[in-house]
Amino acid sequence: MYKELRSSIIIFLCPFELFEQNRHIYTFRNICIEDKNLELNDGAAKIFLSSKGTANDVSPDVRAFLDYMNGLPASNDFIKEIDACITETKTNREERMSYMTYEMKMREAHDDGRAEGRAEGERNADLRTAKRMLAKNKSIEEIIELVNLSREEVEELALQPK
Repeated sequence: MYKELRSSIIIFLCPFELFEQNRHIYTFRNICIEDKNLELNDGAAKIFLSSKGTANDVSPDVRAFLDYMNGLPASNDFIKEIDACITETKTNREERMSYMTYEMKMREAHDDGRAEGRAEGERNADLRTAKRMLAKNKSIEEIIELVNLSREEVEELALQPK
């Protein structure tokens, strides 16, 4: 069954330099951490294309596409065809609405992620404060009044080695 899995390639289009190697293309496959010579060979690959690379490491068509990502005009038939599809999509009302809905969902996800990050940061701050207060022998009641943690969470912290 495992051998019957189809190959999968995930391509990330990045308008920035990723790994500070000045490459246009970075390809990753699944390898064993303990033995770098052992590859999983599951057909899965991740390809990162960076429009900011400077190396001569991609075909002219791919390079033209990366230049197009950087805002340069379409320079060959392949890129002109892509540009025409993008223009058509932008002018097609139904596609435009679909894209706008997608963009709104992406913004919502971004905002949710930020809120989640803030909440996690606040929780970590409360945990640090509670630990400091426990180290100063403050009572659980005092700690609960000042931080946003439950009695159970503070009691669990109190049981941890200092």
